[in-house]
Amino acid sequence: MGFSHQIIVTQDYTDDADKLESGVSSLRSDGATALFDAVRVACGKLASVSGQGPIAGILVLLSDGDDNASKSTIAQTIETAQRQEVTIYTISTNNSGYTLSGDKVLKDLAAQTGGQGFLPNNPKDVVNAFSSIEQEMRSRYTLAYRPSDLREDGRFHHIEIRARRLNTKFRVHARKGYYARLELSGN
Repeated sequence: MGFSHQIIVTQDYTDDADKLESGVSSLRSDGATALFDAVRVACGKLASVSGQGPIAGILVLLSDGDDNASKSTIAQTIETAQRQEVTIYTISTNNSGYTLSGDKVLKDLAAQTGGQGFLPNNPKDVVNAFSSIEQEMRSRYTLAYRPSDLREDGRFHHIEIRARRLNTKFRVHARKGYYARLELSGN
């Protein structure tokens, strides 16, 4: 999926590498940028996928992080990703050597959804970022719990996950919380 002032799906879901390459190659950069709107659409698309068992909604976002055309805000975008249970990994296209405001946006999107943000400085670092994302995707674990004081109120609830083994800390990438589903009355 590509985006500028409009969102374009150049290749739908497939495991055919040639089709994916063709879809990515057909992307063009032009016009204004509606980053937040595009991320929200992508989260909705990922959330609509159904299958047997749990599906990991993972979005890899390659962008400079700038937005000048969205109707959505970054807060609404993060909320959408959290509600749709989508993890966002970001790779900045800013190769200026300086951290720009868009880089902070990308890092925030990743951190708030349990992903990771990458700020590569050269093409080799971009390849390494994709490799890191692939490795992390292959070594993900799903944890589920039900709080003893569960309130089905539709609100955001903060969580913190810590992992240790024999005094060794592990690096954990996890969402900062979850939106409790809203209890629907059966009447």
